[in-house]
Amino acid sequence: MKIAEIETMISQLLTDSDEVRAVLHVLLNLLAEQYQTIEEQKKEIQELKDEINLLKGEQKKPEFKAKKKSDISSNGKEKGKDDTDLDDKDQADNDLEERKKKNKNNKRGNREVAIDREVLLTISKEDLPPDAIIKTTHQVVVQNILFKRDNVKYTQTVYYSAITGQTYEAPLPTGVSKSCLYGSDLLSFISILPTLLDVTQGNLHKLLTNLGLSISTGTLNNLWLKNAEWAIAEQEAILQAGISTSDYVQIDATSNKEAGKSMTTQILTGALFVVYNTFATKSRLDVLRAVQGHPQDDICLSYNLNTQKLLLHYKISAADRSNLAQLFCTNQVLSPNDFRKKIAQELPKLYAKPNIFHKVEDCFALGHYHTQTDFPIIQNLLSDAAPEYNQIAATSHALCWVHDARYYHKLVPIFDSHKTALKNFKKSYWAYYDKVLAFKNLSVEQQTIQIPLLEAAFDTLFATKTQYEALDKLIQKTAANKQQLLVGLYNSAVPLHNNNAELGARRIVRKRDASLHTMSTTGTRVRDAMLTICQTAAKCGVSIIDYIADRIARTYLIKPLAFSVANP
Repeated sequence: MKIAEIETMISQLLTDSDEVRAVLHVLLNLLAEQYQTIEEQKKEIQELKDEINLLKGEQKKPEFKAKKKSDISSNGKEKGKDDTDLDDKDQADNDLEERKKKNKNNKRGNREVAIDREVLLTISKEDLPPDAIIKTTHQVVVQNILFKRDNVKYTQTVYYSAITGQTYEAPLPTGVSKSCLYGSDLLSFISILPTLLDVTQGNLHKLLTNLGLSISTGTLNNLWLKNAEWAIAEQEAILQAGISTSDYVQIDATSNKEAGKSMTTQILTGALFVVYNTFATKSRLDVLRAVQGHPQDDICLSYNLNTQKLLLHYKISAADRSNLAQLFCTNQVLSPNDFRKKIAQELPKLYAKPNIFHKVEDCFALGHYHTQTDFPIIQNLLSDAAPEYNQIAATSHALCWVHDARYYHKLVPIFDSHKTALKNFKKSYWAYYDKVLAFKNLSVEQQTIQIPLLEAAFDTLFATKTQYEALDKLIQKTAANKQQLLVGLYNSAVPLHNNNAELGARRIVRKRDASLHTMSTTGTRVRDAMLTICQTAAKCGVSIIDYIADRIARTYLIKPLAFSVANP
């Protein structure tokens, strides 16, 4: 029996009685729930198959997003906003703007070509009539690049003085040393190609050897790691400047690998910076490590007033709170390892309950974070609904509307009544989103009037009840996040979506797809730092090629990126 036939039969039965109607609605939702589960399992199975294929050196299943007939209007164009998937709206807007910018920049008349040298072309007087004089000149600009080997053998003349009994050796040029037999231009090249273009180490080695350079893959790797040490120090400075001066900070995470082990990369971004930090887990402690610039001596935990409030917030029992108060002195600071050892020895029953223990550990870490002065504290944070980001921000924690919308997008209704309910709610959802978006362009006086109206409209929209149980649950979930979704009403600087952080995440995903994974902790730190430099330079309008070359040559003619972040 087909789904349409089942729904028709159910529709006929719905008229019989209230009791039958209630039972059939339950059965309808159970069928929908089972179908949803099956579709999610299919997707998960395919993702696992793709991962296995990539590990085997094979290709994953290609993604074909063919348009349905229902997605095309009678004039051959795609349907409008009402038929757009919830998570595609902002991305479509962003893509349109990017296309406009790209088309504008590609127009020949809008592009200025930097001139590196000029050549004056003349005609021999022998080929000209005797009365010929210069009437005008014409200019032709040809773009080119020099891409060739430039090995130099320096012969140092050594002098000897019998009077002093000393030898005098001609000095090497600035930037050249006997300890490093590779020039700064080559070192810059080794750093730029993997960072900017995701060139793998193997392909980079092929390129260099084909140019005639004698260099091993091991040496290439060592040069990459050694000559990017400066980037790690600048990475921390960029994060400090970004958190200190930005109206808000966005955060997102993506999976990664180090020597085959699963890792998580946290991406923090603002208007003028992007910072990457990779850790073993996506836990609250690792998030705190990320927002404090990967502290060398690790983060700290302490018992203070903030810690006590957090223990109450996370509903730690009165007995456990009492035991913790007796065990720890006020403002006592511990490392994560020392904290765990102390709990394991003194409160073994608490330590034996992982779910509760990790909550307690988070409270102690958050308590210290909000009282420490070594690193700036994030005031306004924008994220998805991942719980590890809660309680990080000191002032406000906004949630991303696009992430919230994706939960609705994941619904796969099979009955027409459920499809209609979802489609109608999507229209209302986007209509409300547009109102909140338009709110940001209003004057302060107009915003003051609109705030209570938008709050009331939110309550009305997300009190909607349908016969589609899965949809109703999501509506209730969105309603529960009202305060965080409407942060933008009270702080107009905070965006409605987390797209900038997601764009930062996509950058490291592309890097991961090209290079698979790093092989050491040092390699991971260097990769994160170089990606931070690359993405931040782009936001600040600084040439990444010039910047890396400046740092490796140690000329320091370009101001640090942290300065550009703090002084837009």
